[in-house]
Order: sequence, then structure tokens, then C-alpha cells
Amino acid sequence: MEIMEMGSIRDIDPERWDTVVGDDPAALHGWLRAFEETRLDSTQLRYWIGRDATGILAALPATVYGPASSSEGIIELLFGSWRVGRIPGVASVLGLGAGPAIVGGPPMGVGASILVRRGLDDASRSEAARTLLRAVEAQADGCGGSVWLRDGGLETQACTGVFDPGRYGTSIEMPTTSLDVTWDSLSDFRMALRASHPSSERNIRIKSNRLRRAGIEIEEVVDPAPLERTLHHLLDRHARRLNGKPFPTGPEFPTKLKRYLGDRALIRIARSGSRILGVSIALRHRRVIHYKPIGLYETHSLRSEVYHGLSLYQPIEEAPRAGVRRLFFGTHAYEPKLRVGSSLEERSVHVRGQGVCRTRLLRAILGVRSRLLTRRIVELSGGAPVHGSRRPLRPEP
Repeated sequence: MEIMEMGSIRDIDPERWDTVVGDDPAALHGWLRAFEETRLDSTQLRYWIGRDATGILAALPATVYGPASSSEGIIELLFGSWRVGRIPGVASVLGLGAGPAIVGGPPMGVGASILVRRGLDDASRSEAARTLLRAVEAQADGCGGSVWLRDGGLETQACTGVFDPGRYGTSIEMPTTSLDVTWDSLSDFRMALRASHPSSERNIRIKSNRLRRAGIEIEEVVDPAPLERTLHHLLDRHARRLNGKPFPTGPEFPTKLKRYLGDRALIRIARSGSRILGVSIALRHRRVIHYKPIGLYETHSLRSEVYHGLSLYQPIEEAPRAGVRRLFFGTHAYEPKLRVGSSLEERSVHVRGQGVCRTRLLRAILGVRSRLLTRRIVELSGGAPVHGSRRPLRPEP
């Protein structure tokens, strides 16, 4: 298998790249290209591929932090917006947030680090993933850098024997939420929910009625170009309020996303007359839909209703008509998603440091990180169980 490193996703054929994308649309060529062409930061994006005469067998999209990179970027990966106590400062002082570092996974959104072509047997999948990863590790070793594989890669792609247990430390991540589509209509869903969780069904009815009485409609955007500035304003304000940092792309991101992915990119807005109150962006791929960024007019009195309408009620209503078998709702606001029957799916990060001492320190920090995250997950989810990743989809009827 030949290993190649590319500096731009545009240098890779879209159809060939997408053959290794599983059910994680954040790794789709069109999503990566739209992000690459509109992103606001200056970090390096790299794409490693392993190919033979039949095409691409394995791939690894990554963000590369150089030796002079600020430690903030990697400390952000470790602790995000939920920093607790002195741990982030200790990690920074110990140099655990310093570059160089290769951080695998899509630069925006939840997705796998190591992508392997479907249809290969388990042994071939493991071999392709292992060969590609060893090449990335060798490049990191050459510059004294670390390797971060976000969202697993081992669990995500069902590969075995890929990671060297003596060199990698592991930590849990905030789980994502998913909902299996077992209903044929919204009325069927509400009937089943009324039997299992009557208060949640009542909330859906109340919030939907409030939206209807206020004249707020949710509609799909076919051409986002005329709305770019408004949509970006909503996305940016919501990102700053939720994460304490700006939305990572410029205003033209939704337009480029539609250009490259067509009807696989679902952009919906909540509108009251000529006023846009909210926006959601989702990706449809195979039999799943992943809901990605959302933006809200944060001072509107019906902000909660708009959020639930965009991120829950509309997807639940449209899923069976679109032939979708599973909905993914992201890693925040667990409570309302769990109340409608969603499950938590585990995620993890694997980190390979440089040197014995640094690796031991890194493992200790990752252990603390897992304990802090576990506490945070319990607080946000009410102690709901976290399931193994990649449960099989419900068969076609």
C-alpha cells in the first residue's frame, strides 16, 4: 500500500475519498472542502491516504500544530470549554499542550480519525489502518511530535491491533446522542412517547403549539447565498455563547457546503415573517443524518421552542419520509434529547506522546480528564448509560 500526504482535500478525488467514509459525514469530501476554503484560523490541514491499484484503502484527515504553535489549541482539545481547577495550567506547564502535534479527525464536527474502505475483511481493514497509522507516527517521530486520534478510530472503524498499548494513553470524550428511527410518522412517534414518557410528549405538543401560534415556520434553504451574513451571525453568536469562541468559518460556509454536497447538506431556518430566528446545518449520508452547528437569535422569547423545533421536532417528523434509520444530535444539551428516547454513544481520544516520562505524565493527565468528564457527563445526562459506539442500524422493513 502506497502512503501519500496531501496538503489540501482539493488534491484528492471526491468519489475516491468518500469510498472510505463510513457513517460519519463530517469526513465527507464536500464537508472538509467547504471547511478548508472558509476557515478562519491558520493551522495546517493534512490528509494522509493509503492506496493501491484499486483506489484509496485508508485515510486520515488531520490538523497539524507546528513547534511554534500556541499550546492553547491542544489544551483546548484536552479540556475544551469545561476546564476545571488547575489541571489545564499544569498540563500546559508540563508541555503537554505544546507542538508539534498531529491531531487526527475532521477539523469540525464529530467523526472518525482513521477511515477504512468498506467491504474489506477485518484482517485487511486492520492492516490498512495499521500501515497508515505507522506512517503518520513516523512523521511525528521525525519532528518530536505527538499523535492525537480524536473520536477513537479503533472502535469507530472496528479495527483491532492498530494501537501500540505501550505508547498510547486513552481518555473518554463527551458522548454523542443518537436516536433510532422506529416510527413511520410523527403521530406514531408521539403515541409511543406518550406511553413511555408522557411529560416529554406533552412538552412537544406545547412547544409546537407555541411556534404555530407565533407564526414561526421551519423551512429548508435551497440557496443560502442571499442569507450568508444572517446565518453566520446566528451561528457565531451561538458558538460564542456556548463555547466561548467564534464560529470557525466565514459566512460563505453554508453556500459552499450546498455547492459541494447538494441535497446531502440540509440547511434549515426558523422564520417569523422576514425575520430569521435560528438556523441548523445537518448532513445526510447513507441511512443516517448528523446534526452539526446550530445558531439562534438568543434574546427571542421563544428561543427554547425554536431550538427544539430545529434540532429535534423537525428531524423526527421528516426522518421516516427520508428513509433515515438513525439521527445523531451531537454532544450538548443531553436532557431534552434523552427525554425523546435518544441514547448516549461513547467516544474516546487516543494520544501518543514522545518519550517515556512525557507519556507517563500524559496518561496521568488523561486519567484525570476522564474522571472530570465522567462527572460532567453524569451532571448533564442525569446518569444515563453510555453505550458502545456504532450499534448496528435497524434493518430495512
